[in-house]
Amino acid sequence: MSEYGPDEYTLSNGDLLRIVPFEVWHAEALAEDSLEGVLKPAPVRERAEFYLKMGPAYSGWIDGKLIGCAGIMIMWPGVGEAWIIFSEDVLQYKKDAYVVILDYLRAIISKLHLRRIQAHCHSALPHGQKYLEQLGFECEGKLKKYGIDGADHYLYAMITGD
Repeated sequence: MSEYGPDEYTLSNGDLLRIVPFEVWHAEALAEDSLEGVLKPAPVRERAEFYLKMGPAYSGWIDGKLIGCAGIMIMWPGVGEAWIIFSEDVLQYKKDAYVVILDYLRAIISKLHLRRIQAHCHSALPHGQKYLEQLGFECEGKLKKYGIDGADHYLYAMITGD
C-alpha cells in the first residue's frame, strides 16, 4: 500500500491495475502515445523531473502496459496543482480510472491538508475539461495563449473545506 492508496485495483472487467511511483521515463513514454497529443511540443523530460520533485506522483500499469500517470505539484502549503497524462488505452477503463484517480486525489488532499487543487486543460481537449468537472473541479476561466504551443487553456480548481 502506498502512502495515498492501494498498490493494486481489480477493475470492473477483471484486469489488475498496478499503481507504482512515477518515474520520469513514464512521462516520456506516454508523450509519444498520449491521448491528448498536445504534449509533443513540450519539454517532457524537464516537466517530468519537475513533477517528480514537487509532490506525490504515480503511474498505472495494466498487463505490463503503462496507461497513465498523474500527480499533485505542491505549490505552497495548502495549494497544489494536479497533472495527468493518459495513453489512448485508458479509454477502455474510463470509469475505473475515474475511481482510482478520485481515491488518490482525496487521500492526497487529506494527508497534505490541501485547500485548493488546480489544473490546466488545453482548450482543444473538451473531454479533458469534462473529466476535470466529473472529478469535482470547476472552471475558473480561460488562460489566453497560455500553452507552450500558444494555445488557450482553461484553469480549473477544486476548493476543499468550504
